[in-house]
Amino acid sequence: MTVTDTVEDPVTSDVTAGPDGTTYALSGGLAELLAGEPNDGFALTPVTTD
Repeated sequence: MTVTDTVEDPVTSDVTAGPDGTTYALSGGLAELLAGEPNDGFALTPVTTD
């Protein structure tokens, strides 16, 4: 699988499969954590793959 999409979050932890053949980029908010800023948890961003 190759991700052919752009994700705005500067630190993406992983790419994972979702339901019905969808794919998501997973980010745990590492950039905010390292900057000492509040973090609401993780984000899943849908991405396009080949």
